[in-house]
Amino acid sequence: MDDLDQAIETAPQPATIRANPIRSAADWQAMADAAAADPGAFHGAIAARTLHWYHPALDAWLTQGPDGRWTGVALADGHDVTLADWTPWHTGFDDRDAPVYRWFAGGLTNAAFN
Repeated sequence: MDDLDQAIETAPQPATIRANPIRSAADWQAMADAAAADPGAFHGAIAARTLHWYHPALDAWLTQGPDGRWTGVALADGHDVTLADWTPWHTGFDDRDAPVYRWFAGGLTNAAFN
């Protein structure tokens, strides 16, 4: 066994393992069709639950949970923040200047933080 095999064998396992939601060609096609029909909504749903978005008025970073609520932490004092309804961006996908595309216009995030 070489060092790489040993490192893989002894690497800590994640607490939760995410399953691939694509189980068939039909699943893949349904997702491709949804992305083509409304790229902003399709990718926006993914971005909302996987990235942290900054809410300037609350000075907080928020992520959308499975229940649709936005939760996070206020930077000033660390208190929990919960919002029932919020969208961090005003336009999910802007193709008006194609081939220059803009994603999540108006939204504030931090690629290094995420």
